[in-house]
Amino acid sequence: MANVVFGKGNYVTAMGFRKEDMPKRISWPEIKHDEKRIYPLLTDFPEPVGLRALGEWWDKQPFKLGISSRLGNCELCWKKSDKNLVETIQHGTRFVNWWRDKEKEYGQTAFRGNKSIDDFVKMAAMPQTLQIDFEDVGEECSCGI
Repeated sequence: MANVVFGKGNYVTAMGFRKEDMPKRISWPEIKHDEKRIYPLLTDFPEPVGLRALGEWWDKQPFKLGISSRLGNCELCWKKSDKNLVETIQHGTRFVNWWRDKEKEYGQTAFRGNKSIDDFVKMAAMPQTLQIDFEDVGEECSCGI
């Protein structure tokens, strides 16, 4: 879309990496040599900005986005715990059909325990009075979930 609006190569992409992403996901040498992307939360402040500082900044704003922080940047990330995936679907997500299409296209699932997106949709539709025993805690994800 950016190529259509600005023309190919006439823009840079801002990446939302935070202090916690260094050095596991991004390093200073990578940032210095990257001419196509900028990293404002790491480079535009006296110190790289982390999740806590972002939360404190948002808390001071006169409005609330109304988006659960548990959703993170990647709503249905395969690294999230089963419980978090179910809660994300209950909260509302636009990616259920995308996962369905990918599962059909590749003939397999991407979630732990060979669960499909429809397995999570079924769990999300269960009455709240039924307690699902979630043992899966998920993995650390770049979105901080």
